Amino acid sequence: MNTGELVDCPFCGFTDHDHYFLLQHVETVHPEGGRPSPFAAREDLAHRVEPPAEETEGASDISSEYIECQCGEFCLFTEFESHLEMHYAEGMGVDETSKTQANVAAPGSTLDPGKAPSPQMDFPSPTSLHIVPSGPSRPIPTRSVRAELGPHAHEEQMPDWLRKELEIGAKVKVTNQITPDGRLLRIENVANEVRGVISVIAQLCEQDPAVSRAYLCHSDVMHVVKLAKEGGFCGYRNIQMMISYIQDARSEGHRHFQGRLPSIIQIQDMIESAWDRGFNSLGRIETGGIRGTRKYIGTPEAQALLQNLGIG
Repeated sequence: MNTGELVDCPFCGFTDHDHYFLLQHVETVHPEGGRPSPFAAREDLAHRVEPPAEETEGASDISSEYIECQCGEFCLFTEFESHLEMHYAEGMGVDETSKTQANVAAPGSTLDPGKAPSPQMDFPSPTSLHIVPSGPSRPIPTRSVRAELGPHAHEEQMPDWLRKELEIGAKVKVTNQITPDGRLLRIENVANEVRGVISVIAQLCEQDPAVSRAYLCHSDVMHVVKLAKEGGFCGYRNIQMMISYIQDARSEGHRHFQGRLPSIIQIQDMIESAWDRGFNSLGRIETGGIRGTRKYIGTPEAQALLQNLGIG
């Protein structure tokens, strides 16, 4: 029941307006004796999280460590509390949007996000990406028993509806603007891509007296967020943000990325192609292949993709 008043969790700093949601938080995150509460809402959890029984032995052990949030994200059970707090912080951020925009737009700011405006702000120069090569002297840690591949470590293919959603991508809004010289300019805005986020963060850091030093990525990096119900494709979104820098800064390898950012499905194909050519091919052995799956990826896969394209 939503009372309109914030209710505090007696065990941590989590708060919520909904008494029932707070009760679920307590029963799920702070169960008595460390065991799951029989009163916590867990219907269909085994069906949604645990892989089919005929799959590789050990799959249930991995899946049992995860819990599905209402947002569609699968989280480690031990990290579920911080995930809920993130949702609460997001709600506060929406409420404070207008105030923040007013502060950021205040006149007198001399910050240029592409340079280091003061000793307190450090921005990287738009240089080429540097990839540290792997080799006998720099072995890549292996992912034991696929524990780092997420709750879908043993699935052969993602659901058809999700694949179609990823292939279609986020909604694109096209607007036309007239330039000062009278030309018609066609502008595409992708729903999950936001430019200028680093500039805003830099201004907020500059105006916050509690911040003494901040390290920010280059202002050409575009923020790419996940689609609703897509789950854990964070590694792919990070690669997309790296590619956005390569595109906008016209860094080394930008000719490989013309037009829009590659989709998650396309990135999977690029990684598999890199493995075919021997770049960090141990990743294929560790993951069993990632094409068409929801398995988590990490730095070795991003490195393989870039090295295959001659970047770094």
